[in-house]
Amino acid sequence: MKKGERMSSEIIDVNGAESQYEAEKECLNIVTNKRNQTPAVKSVLAKITNNGNYKIIPTASNQPLDFTIIEPKTGLFKGGIEHFSIGFEYTRNQGIRIFSKLQTEKGKETYNNYHNNLDGNEITALHDLTQIAKNELLTVNAFDYYQFIKEFNRIMSKHLKKIGSYCDRIGCSHKDICFLIDLCIPCAAKWQVNYGNGYKKQNHDQFPISKDFIDVLKTASPYGIEDIILVIHDTWGRDYEQVLYFKTNNMEKSCKRQNLAICNDFKPFSFPNITDIEVVYRNGQFDIYYSFGS
Repeated sequence: MKKGERMSSEIIDVNGAESQYEAEKECLNIVTNKRNQTPAVKSVLAKITNNGNYKIIPTASNQPLDFTIIEPKTGLFKGGIEHFSIGFEYTRNQGIRIFSKLQTEKGKETYNNYHNNLDGNEITALHDLTQIAKNELLTVNAFDYYQFIKEFNRIMSKHLKKIGSYCDRIGCSHKDICFLIDLCIPCAAKWQVNYGNGYKKQNHDQFPISKDFIDVLKTASPYGIEDIILVIHDTWGRDYEQVLYFKTNNMEKSCKRQNLAICNDFKPFSFPNITDIEVVYRNGQFDIYYSFGS
């Protein structure tokens, strides 16, 4: 954005109910985007919508189930989709929260602060944006694989305990409920992946799936949940979006069909520790200075 250029006057909801509903719909939009539909993803969409004859409707409420699946002619419920997020990294400030959600909230707050008040505040705005970028890198450095799996298991268990309430709401069986899991990863991350013979480099758009991750997915099978859709995407932008489908009672086939190599564990490459950022405007341009710690 050029100096003095104004942005849209629209205010973005930061962390209210509307923001949550939009996140749910955006996650489903990634799934229904044809560029993200592998044969496996197409098959599960065909299954839960009866080859397109049923409609997926967002509930936009705090009731169980984020989406209901309805037969348009009769209005009868045929199933539902429950969306929930898991985190790459978590913060313990005021309870356990997914760090990427805090990053998204901070980005929206920054937009709201300057969207119609940029003139004269360019340096402050750019400084706030670079702080968000700095925190994104710190998230990569703070990653703990075993904590990642532990929290995933905790969140999965919490939702599995609610299966009864999901089914009671619309009068369906457990197998008619699909989980839609939303995993947001830092834009800058690249991976070191252990397939049993040391760590190997893997690109950002090749997020590793580990045995432990698969084991957590498998815990849904005894509850009658057959279908799980995993959406992986960046914190910011649309450069990386990946949709994976797991049939909980046949994980081996699901992984083979999508050419997923299952690893033992993984970790991101670390970045230099940025301790401070200074933004300076001179000679018609912005310069950003970083300080690095040990």
